Amino acid sequence: MNAAFPRVLVVTPQPFNYITGLGITISNLFAAWPAEKLACLYYEGITPETGVCKKVFRLTDVDGRLIFPLNLFPIFHRENKHAGSSTSVAEVSSKFSSAGVLKKSLKRLSAAMGIGETLCLGNIYRYRLREHLRKWLNEFNPEVLYCSVASLSDVILVIELSKVTNTAIVVHIMDDWVEYQKNIPGLVPRLWAREAGRQLRRLIEKANVRMGIGAAMCREFEHRYGCEFIPFQNCPESSLWVKNGRKTWDVAGVFRFVFSGAVYNTCNSMSLIRLAQAISYLNITCRLSCVLEIHTNLAHSSKIIEAVRGCHGIEFKEVASEQGAVAGLYGSADALLLPFDFIEQARRLSQYSMPTKLPAYMLSASPMFVYGPDSIAAIKYVTDNGCGYVVNEECSINRLADHLEKFCADAVLRRSIALRAQDQAISSFSAEVVRPLFADQICRAMQGV
Repeated sequence: MNAAFPRVLVVTPQPFNYITGLGITISNLFAAWPAEKLACLYYEGITPETGVCKKVFRLTDVDGRLIFPLNLFPIFHRENKHAGSSTSVAEVSSKFSSAGVLKKSLKRLSAAMGIGETLCLGNIYRYRLREHLRKWLNEFNPEVLYCSVASLSDVILVIELSKVTNTAIVVHIMDDWVEYQKNIPGLVPRLWAREAGRQLRRLIEKANVRMGIGAAMCREFEHRYGCEFIPFQNCPESSLWVKNGRKTWDVAGVFRFVFSGAVYNTCNSMSLIRLAQAISYLNITCRLSCVLEIHTNLAHSSKIIEAVRGCHGIEFKEVASEQGAVAGLYGSADALLLPFDFIEQARRLSQYSMPTKLPAYMLSASPMFVYGPDSIAAIKYVTDNGCGYVVNEECSINRLADHLEKFCADAVLRRSIALRAQDQAISSFSAEVVRPLFADQICRAMQGV
């Protein structure tokens, strides 16, 4: 049976893991692949989960070099950090403001041109295929190169790897990051996005199989690039989530909302804050006794923790990585929150994306409360399939509180949308359905079809 599976080199910013959206997605898609026929090349500083893929190679500073002219400034050389580290805007700004290094005028110029914002997008390194990496590649001898790219550096790396390995290529796009970069204010992001768009088109045209994270993205990319895209997203083991899923929808006592996952300033933070304020308002006015648990990476959550300081009934907890624990969390929630921001920049980044947690949310049979613009693919999906309570207009705190109160008061509605969501997820997103189709596409790439 294993002979039917080609050797696949997975090239992604992050390794296989059960913490990040990308890590969870590839872990579930490849979970049934023979471990000896998988290898992963990555660069971010996340500990790999070796249950699915045991052969890993992490690119470090030894394998990368800073682009010109940043390589001329010692302040940009990072010791003991991985080459692809997601440098934050704050980190970049602090480098520009270092006393005695760059003058204030250069700092102002860099802000006006969008330089700091561009540097934080993972574009400042170029990778070299050094001898130790070439040896590792030769030992594995891949037949298919599967990649998920999120920056110009990623695209160039994959193109170079394809030349060296002479393998079939499967490209899997999960965010419309090029269009997002085009709309960052300043000259530098636009120039960078133009080159990124050119190189991404080159990779897509070279690929044997092209995938998108959802049907909406595939439709848009087929129109944009003139070639077929096939939708694949996270595919949880339905048995685990259904077993731990909700079985009753009556709530006695405190109503428990749960949000789980990353909080991004460019995607969902503003709407999550507004939901926290509305829940706090319900508690203060004694209209409803409720709590919001935000399960996320606490080390990266200082901004939202500060933003909701003083709100009543808001709790922060460290996000779990063990899938049984996450399934238990989702199934025990009275409701799961799925927020998206309304600002134009957030819409551009999220409009074709599908959150990793959405299939798991749906499988848990805990009802979803969704807040965000209807131009977002995930919100359109939930609305069209009737599997969540959707508020698709930006609301005042009072108005949003009205929606939350109505949702909490109607157990029949919550049960109906929760069971409809679970049925939809079992038929569309479960591992039993998706993995064989995904494997077929990987094999198709190797055959050059």
